[in-house]
Amino acid sequence: MKKTILITAILISSLNLFGQSKTETKEWIKRKCDYYEYKGFYSRWMDFQDNYLVTYMKIGDAIFYEKIEINKINQFLIERFEGHDDHDGFKITLFCKNKTKCIEDGKVIGNNLVPSTDAYINYTFSIVLELSFSEDNQPIKMKTALKHLVKLYGGNATIFKDTF
Repeated sequence: MKKTILITAILISSLNLFGQSKTETKEWIKRKCDYYEYKGFYSRWMDFQDNYLVTYMKIGDAIFYEKIEINKINQFLIERFEGHDDHDGFKITLFCKNKTKCIEDGKVIGNNLVPSTDAYINYTFSIVLELSFSEDNQPIKMKTALKHLVKLYGGNATIFKDTF
């Protein structure tokens, strides 16, 4: 009887070792990015489509996008920045593997993402968030969530370390 209880307890506790699912992790990241959206000159938001993380930016009536395949994220950096008119914030920068140009950008036309003619010219892009993102250890939690998400998609992301 004691063995059965012990085995059951081990099995139940091991369920928590696997962490959050892809869906739960993506929903958490999206919820945090939406909540802490940087209120700048134009509207920005992010979403997930299949295996891609997509950021959008609305300027006037036009909507532009950037997207990266999640498993191609090699490194990321979360840092505070000084904005215009004392409107500081946080920036999450995502880096492609081996500085390859893996970020597609373009314009949203109707419901379609239409790549620009030179769609893969960058190897980094950023998600910009309000300074209040620093509350409640959100940057540390976001690092953990991003690293976990990339791993769930078969990648292996690390936190960017500057040489100096």
